[in-house]
Amino acid sequence: MRSVLLWLPLAILGIAAGTGGESVAAQEPSPPHLLQRVRHVLADEGRLAAAIEAGRERGAFCFYCHGEDGNSRRPHVPKLAGQNPVYLLDQIERFATGARRTTYMQALARRFTDEDKLNLVIYFSSQPLRPAGGDPALAARGEPIYRSRCIGCHGLDGRGRRGYARLAGQQPEYLFRTLREFRDPGGRRDSPIMRTMVQGLSDGELRALAHYLASLR
Repeated sequence: MRSVLLWLPLAILGIAAGTGGESVAAQEPSPPHLLQRVRHVLADEGRLAAAIEAGRERGAFCFYCHGEDGNSRRPHVPKLAGQNPVYLLDQIERFATGARRTTYMQALARRFTDEDKLNLVIYFSSQPLRPAGGDPALAARGEPIYRSRCIGCHGLDGRGRRGYARLAGQQPEYLFRTLREFRDPGGRRDSPIMRTMVQGLSDGELRALAHYLASLR
């Protein structure tokens, strides 16, 4: 529990200090009252434990796809365990407003209260990530691509900086599809910075990049 107390506040304070990037917080900030409530919960170990338990109960709707502990076993479904809490909060907000679109997630996010969002973010971000792992040969091809294009926002270890998404250990198939959506016009994901970063990369290069990220811990 104490390791959670150390990690989550640093991630949240980091996004407040950061500027720019793919993270929604750099473009469409989550409601300030939610971020304040997250900090409030993290400041007290008793509140943190209660939020984790409440998130576990409310997360029953999420477990079928993302796994009870946030470690999805489905190749096309992202792992939520160990994810940056503010990034998670941003994504829930985007689904709720329709800024990010998938039918099931939009309908679900719109049903969440602010309390639900808070507890879910705390719960999933506190769960230990089990890295998906990637194909070693593809990962070796993907490493130089990552180092030349991605470390400025997502860090040397892929764990994210200033509130950006943690990519390390993520499902490689999910990463590949997401990167392709950022690259291709009319994709479901849109970010000027991400589009620029993946522009010109082939499907093979995107898949290699995805497997490198999946291999990180």
